[in-house]
Amino acid sequence: MKYFFLFLAATISINAHSDILNLKAEYEIPVLNSDDLNLNKFKIDHYQIDVRSAADATLTFTFPEDMVGRLDQKFTFKSTSILADNTKVLSGPNGKALCKGKWAEAQCSFVLKKVKINTLRLKEILNQKLNPEDSEKQLKILVDFSNDPIGVSKFIF
Repeated sequence: MKYFFLFLAATISINAHSDILNLKAEYEIPVLNSDDLNLNKFKIDHYQIDVRSAADATLTFTFPEDMVGRLDQKFTFKSTSILADNTKVLSGPNGKALCKGKWAEAQCSFVLKKVKINTLRLKEILNQKLNPEDSEKQLKILVDFSNDPIGVSKFIF
């Protein structure tokens, strides 16, 4: 029992130095055609950064259903290093990220390993929210993204 209380006290002490930032972000997929610039941005409601220090943080987010056609596409990245220009390098099982700026306002570039999409469900969602031409364009952007998953996140204030 004594060891349990020591463990609990140590855990509370460690967690007391952690700031959890729950933010809203926009994830932008690069596109070549300027006509597609209104179809390549997606709002991420649950974008969380658990900051223990400038060099130790965990970034977690889930892609929205209107981006991947599913609700379980979660990503977690942990700090691995800080570059000379204060760019934070993060890594996780699904890829890597480079974040510039203070954590509360960082812009992060991602190179992801895998993004699984449910094409049938995604097509249904896009057909409900967009006109047929834009729905087809956005579906192509997202299918291309799933094969080459890179992008940038920015916070929405």
